[in-house]
Amino acid sequence: MSGPTLLPSPFYRVTSRALILDNQQRLLVVQDDEGGWQLPGGGLEHGETFIECLQREVREELGVGVVTVGSPLLIYPAPSDRGHVILRIAAHVTIDSWQCTPGDNMVAYKTVSRDEFAAMELLADEGQIQAFADQIWSTAIQS
Repeated sequence: MSGPTLLPSPFYRVTSRALILDNQQRLLVVQDDEGGWQLPGGGLEHGETFIECLQREVREELGVGVVTVGSPLLIYPAPSDRGHVILRIAAHVTIDSWQCTPGDNMVAYKTVSRDEFAAMELLADEGQIQAFADQIWSTAIQS
């Protein structure tokens, strides 16, 4: 009989992701200070709701306010370089202005078409978000 089998960590980091589409159906993505592209959002803090997290993260990363948050559209796992799984929850969000000011380690933002999004090289910890492009665009709300 062999020794004990190590089980994967049961720890999940729960994060929010904002699906922000403009009136031309382009999705907003942000670039971090290391050059990687991702959806706006971040980790839920203790005692924070999903909506509060999205409001805080959009304000920190884009310098704009959130007007509406849709129901969670996607819930998907993503890898972490720390040995645990990141559980991403994504929802459509509308913002109060497109005059964004990147902050919180974000250096740039842009909007991309569905085809551009599918072809982008995103950060590895975004997981398989590109596989959900049909859902993102078919359920879009307009900013």
